[in-house]
Amino acid sequence: MVIFIDRKKEQTHCFLCNNNYDKNSHKPKCLIPCGHTYCKACISTFDKKTKKCPRCIMYYNQIIPDYEMIDIIISKKIQPGLVDSSKSKSDSIPEITVIENEKIENKKYDEDERPVLKLQNSIRESPRGKNDQEEKKLKPEVIHLIMEGTKSQQLMGVKFVRKILSDENNPPIDEIIKSGLVLKLTELLKSNDSSLQFESAWALTNIVSGNSEQTKCVVDTGAVPVFISLISSQFENIQEQSIWALGNIAGDGAEMRDLVIDQGILEPLIKILNGPKKGITFMRNSSWCLSNLCRGKPSVQLDKIKPIVSILNKLLIDFENDDGVVQDTLWTISYLSDGDNDRIQFILENIDLELISKKLSSKDHRTVIPALRIFGNIASGTDQQTQIILELDVLSYLKLFLTNSNRTVLKETCWTLSNITAGTRPQIQKVIDYELFPKIIELAQNGEFKIKKEALWIIANAFSGGSEDQLDYLCNLNVLMTIRDNLKEIDDNAIRSLCLCVLESLNEKSHNVFKKSMKDLEIVEIVESLINSNNKEISEKANKILEVFLSDSSDYELYEENDLDFDDDKDVIS
Repeated sequence: MVIFIDRKKEQTHCFLCNNNYDKNSHKPKCLIPCGHTYCKACISTFDKKTKKCPRCIMYYNQIIPDYEMIDIIISKKIQPGLVDSSKSKSDSIPEITVIENEKIENKKYDEDERPVLKLQNSIRESPRGKNDQEEKKLKPEVIHLIMEGTKSQQLMGVKFVRKILSDENNPPIDEIIKSGLVLKLTELLKSNDSSLQFESAWALTNIVSGNSEQTKCVVDTGAVPVFISLISSQFENIQEQSIWALGNIAGDGAEMRDLVIDQGILEPLIKILNGPKKGITFMRNSSWCLSNLCRGKPSVQLDKIKPIVSILNKLLIDFENDDGVVQDTLWTISYLSDGDNDRIQFILENIDLELISKKLSSKDHRTVIPALRIFGNIASGTDQQTQIILELDVLSYLKLFLTNSNRTVLKETCWTLSNITAGTRPQIQKVIDYELFPKIIELAQNGEFKIKKEALWIIANAFSGGSEDQLDYLCNLNVLMTIRDNLKEIDDNAIRSLCLCVLESLNEKSHNVFKKSMKDLEIVEIVESLINSNNKEISEKANKILEVFLSDSSDYELYEENDLDFDDDKDVIS
């Protein structure tokens, strides 16, 4: 689309004396960055010390001749042939051309495994040179177009603002905010011109993709209820852009999330998602918005968010082949299941877990991770709730994931298993029957730090709740050598505490194995060295274990004989 602006037909006036003057014949004398124009006589009355616009009390740096507006280039380039560069006299004002030839890049994920909190509606462009960078700066003339221009001029100005905000590398969000345009953009959301609505929504979407302070500037203009009303627009692009903007606002944190929910986003959003099928990008943005409405700490109140559950199973079924929709929907369910047993039960009663278990077979780890998180959350509930996921044969997937190369998949797998081994003895036996412990012990021995710690949690929970036979099975897998090595080599209180818990549990349930292991594996000396630990918990546990071991007189004599260095030629004071 090419837009021409015929500057010769425009009229303007001074905002102080209200005298009109023709732009072409009289040459306007100035334009202040806020967009208000003044004649030369009125400019001479300005306070040059404060440099404030007398109309809106905004600061300005300099007075700029209005005819410099001809230098604005809003498109990536001027279409060849429209402007004759040889005719560049000051009284020959060329037309401004906007060339629409752009591809929207919908980036939903970064390097993190979870969906990003905020999305910028960006444009993929070729690398720009220095002159092109200058063209992307906000100019006072653009502000003037948006603030005071006709609808066609406002559309052109808003498009320019939208484009410079779509720069992935350095969007000038603060500059736009300081210009005073945010309130105007919110006002333009209410325009009866759908193109102006859409462009304004796009620009505001990229502003709220910024930090919390920048997001608050938009929210404070009353944009949230306007965006919510636009979800019901007759134009699908405006619906989608409004959902995108609200998703960015909700992604700012729990406070903004609750504000968006309290303002009433759920009813129109659910209605539109239950309506006629939309395009795939629309559904991706909508499912991502849903995830942000459930994300954050403190967790969203379940009563507020319950209505969206009706749409989650539908999304998993209708868009089962689209990774973007599936992944965001799984994250939404994971956020809802993260909490007390009531939240977990709500998920069990309303979500088809078989749909989620099928996603564990995905080759995309970005799909597997949120599905794993859901089952880990459920396993953290009651023993009865844990049993439900065991009956879905989740353990067969967990066994495969223990050899997965993705560290997040591996960590989530170990975390889920640690919740299962914190359950009943039959549930611990299930893990044994699936032959998961050899690999778990290997990870506890050789895994990287975070994986090692999660693997030790699995072992510690199994020792805490397991039977004597189950502990004997684990000891036959040389698990105590792994415990000894971690106590000796890893300088971390959390890992030491887990290892000492294993020894405490072993003593309580299999004292003979405990005594033999303490001697044969030379654990006594290691535990003794921890008595003087600066960590009170470590010191107390080490002291307790050593006291139990030394309470047997024969053990005490052996300990004295082997470990105390007496000089027989000297008297011993008793």
